[in-house]
Amino acid sequence: NPKVDGMVARYRGTQILLASSSPIRQALLARSGVPFDAIPACMDEGALQAALAHLPLPDQVLSLAIAKATAVSKIFANAVVIAADQLGEYQGQALAKPGNATRN
Repeated sequence: NPKVDGMVARYRGTQILLASSSPIRQALLARSGVPFDAIPACMDEGALQAALAHLPLPDQVLSLAIAKATAVSKIFANAVVIAADQLGEYQGQALAKPGNATRN
């Protein structure tokens, strides 16, 4: 496919970054076979989520993902940055992230 070949040539040698510390997201991207580095975004996600609470949940998720990508791309300006986010919802309300050994 000439279009795909052109895209591959354009981005060959470009660093790909995953703006996430999530082992699950890293494993999903690793399955693609595309080499990447995982660089967590340095930001106060809880404070941003609180500031976005007035938005519909899909807009909150999109805004959080964009903020993560933006934070990483400011440091690595020439990289392709991939970011994502998710929120659980119950009866129209966002659910808090579950606790773990370091976050309760």
